[in-house]
Amino acid sequence: MVNTKQIDLNASAVENFKQYLRIVSEVPNFNYELCVVFLAKLAKDLELLFNIFRINPNRPSVVLTWLGTTPHLESVMLNCRMDAKELGTPCEDIKTHCAGIQYLEVIRRLKHKGFKPKRTVHVGFLSGTNNFEQTKVESTKEFTKSSQFKLLNVGFVIDEGIPSEDDVLTAYCDNKRCWRFAIHCFGTYGDAALPLEDTAGQKVQFLLNKFYQFRNDQKEAQHKVQGCEDFITVNLTMMKGGTHISRIPKKLTLSFDTRCPLDKFDKFSNLVSTWCSEAGDDVEIENFVKEVGEHYATLKNTNPFWMALKASVEKMKIKLKIRTTSNQIDSSKFRAVGIPTVSFSPNRKVPKSTSDESLNIKVFLEGIAVLEEVIAAVVSV
Repeated sequence: MVNTKQIDLNASAVENFKQYLRIVSEVPNFNYELCVVFLAKLAKDLELLFNIFRINPNRPSVVLTWLGTTPHLESVMLNCRMDAKELGTPCEDIKTHCAGIQYLEVIRRLKHKGFKPKRTVHVGFLSGTNNFEQTKVESTKEFTKSSQFKLLNVGFVIDEGIPSEDDVLTAYCDNKRCWRFAIHCFGTYGDAALPLEDTAGQKVQFLLNKFYQFRNDQKEAQHKVQGCEDFITVNLTMMKGGTHISRIPKKLTLSFDTRCPLDKFDKFSNLVSTWCSEAGDDVEIENFVKEVGEHYATLKNTNPFWMALKASVEKMKIKLKIRTTSNQIDSSKFRAVGIPTVSFSPNRKVPKSTSDESLNIKVFLEGIAVLEEVIAAVVSV
């Protein structure tokens, strides 16, 4: 016999996801207010409390709240992003746009069954990061350190995760520390017809040789031990300098994005400083993001929320692998303020492709079913 109510719930979930995707979501052209209006409508439909936090006036964060039966206990936050990355597309950036709607459709199903959460549940739709290279402002970091966020009394976060390509789910329980920086090289400048010494270009050459030799060494170490994530990622992302093709520039700038395991962070930082000293005089480091000195919350097997999540996945007879991510996702901001966090996506068998921007409806709906079990278990701790 066909379960007509289940069909209605599935149809509603798919339609809400489609409507959400129609909102232009690429940074920096994202219309946040349209998204706020859409989420307010869903909150009303689901009878959830609705709050807008404008820590950053241009990039609001929205939190929908389902009150628990024991509201004094620490709450659980289900987190996602409203906006997609630059150069990304709404459906390609699955973790951003799919997770939030799946969270809300899980709540719809649990409410339909008469389920009442022990702990208050907050569904966060946070705004993305500003151009920190210019402004040095990170919206999520601002929010997690605000007094408004503290009032939510969050004790555990399930953050948007990365879909798996196979039948095994992945939980990202820690993240490498992100260090984004520029190295400014100053030197002798003048007519390009002359073989001048101590130029900015010579210092750049020295540094690039050091960085790329180190990068190759890290890649070799990674390949020797399959599955090992105890390596440092180093990538040159920008090069700037020069005013005319016939003039040796006074200044050249290299910008790097690096991701490093916590226990290697200080050593790596000191190594970069040594290279800069060896390159010559007038070489300066400018930090844009340096996740150091933060008191990161670690996710241990004694954490009841984490144990409930793992048990619920095991109950469904789904395999779960534990990993560390190199991505600078929101979970790192929650961990930095002492909140245990796991990045988790319920979606399986999602092809990794830059050309196929579709998400299979069956995968989307099966993900909701998985999340329903996980969320019900976690909020009942």
